[in-house]
Amino acid sequence: MNSARALTAILILILLVIQNGPNTARDHLKALGHNTIIASHKPLAAAKIREFSPRRLDKQQISKIQPLLNQADDGPFHHFAFHLIKTAYPQPASTISQQRMLANAIDDQGLHVVTLTHQSFAGLTEDNKLFIPNSELVHSRRMQDISKHLKVVDLVSTLDAFAALTSTGDVLTWGNQRQGGQFNLPDIKGQIRTLYSNLGAFGALTDAGEFFTWGDFLGGGDIEPITQVVQVASTHMGFAVLRHSGEIGIIGDQLLKQHFANIPHNAIQRPLFIIGNACCLSIGTESGDIWLISHLGYQHWSLEKPLAANDIKEVVSDKAYFYLNTYQGLSLKWNAQEFFLE
Repeated sequence: MNSARALTAILILILLVIQNGPNTARDHLKALGHNTIIASHKPLAAAKIREFSPRRLDKQQISKIQPLLNQADDGPFHHFAFHLIKTAYPQPASTISQQRMLANAIDDQGLHVVTLTHQSFAGLTEDNKLFIPNSELVHSRRMQDISKHLKVVDLVSTLDAFAALTSTGDVLTWGNQRQGGQFNLPDIKGQIRTLYSNLGAFGALTDAGEFFTWGDFLGGGDIEPITQVVQVASTHMGFAVLRHSGEIGIIGDQLLKQHFANIPHNAIQRPLFIIGNACCLSIGTESGDIWLISHLGYQHWSLEKPLAANDIKEVVSDKAYFYLNTYQGLSLKWNAQEFFLE
């Protein structure tokens, strides 16, 4: 009898939790991961943060390929360009013909941004028109028709889907539905400002500071919207958010979340920036603390002097490292194995 009553009580408790759930954005964020108490006086402007994407070639990277394509229609120059395309992506186009199609599109269409899935690619022309290969499936050809007269301001991809942000704030998606390829925009606060992606999910940040996701739940897809977000970082299979209050949350990427939660509570104070790359998440604070969280654990370095948002020139990530440069001449370079101060 006692065991039956105990079981009943447990079931009632579970039902109450399910019904009530996290009733505030703060409760929801606590469920996602670590949080801090004291906010930064002035977090770093998002425009000063340039985050590496393993599936995206930007204008600077394409400029290294373009001269090679201009020198010959075929042969060794194209072959070397294909090599650059391969080395630029952990997940390159899957066949030689697709690699050739990508190289030709960069050359013929004048693409200045390209993003890849494991089987295809999409790009933006100099006048911000969306380019999709003719070999894509029917829904992609339909996307070509839809996008002919649209100006696209952001383009990202997961491993098997694409998302494009138009100048009017609309989001176009195509590809694998599980990875965010078929998505209807929900009611949101404000207009979408930036798109983000990892291997399995997409995220979007509005100008009202609301962040929401869609796609594979393992990558953090389909969470409840988080408000008052000032910065977003993408990792291999997740996202991180920094809120106006100074709270930081990890979305998806369970192993990264686990190591992040192992950081002593309140150890991270007044965060200035968060930035990700294919393997890690890094955090910088006003006191001059640099944190790095990876799938192997977390590390911490302390500078002799504090950091100020107005003194930071840029924070950048690539495949292997994070970089920070200040107007006062300080240059930092770090990853999970080493930390350089120049």
